[in-house]
Amino acid sequence: MEESNDNFFVRRKRAFGHAGRGLRLLAGKEVHFRIHLAAFMLVLLVGWWTEISPAEWLSIIIVSGLVLAAEAFNSVLERLCDFVSPEYHARIKDIKDMSAAAVTLAAIAAFVTGLIIFIPKLIFPLFS
Repeated sequence: MEESNDNFFVRRKRAFGHAGRGLRLLAGKEVHFRIHLAAFMLVLLVGWWTEISPAEWLSIIIVSGLVLAAEAFNSVLERLCDFVSPEYHARIKDIKDMSAAAVTLAAIAAFVTGLIIFIPKLIFPLFS
């Protein structure tokens, strides 16, 4: 990659443009990313409806960001593996499976966080 003579702000604008393109690619081509994004939007709606605290919002944002980032990395790794080795290879399968496991771990953490935050707000009022 060659060094640009553009100023700092021009380079930052260009970098954000590339990142935006990457987000559009993820949202447009990766079904699992869209599923996680839809779940995040639903959680935001439920959080607003149940008036969660600032600390709870912070927890939701952190774990949701972790899930979305993990899914993005998983998608990138899968595409890279397919590019490098289009034919089936046991090691590539292991790499893809471990990457998917990382997303699953992040999703489990987010799910448990959601249960801890939302069960008291949604279930307990039914019994009081």
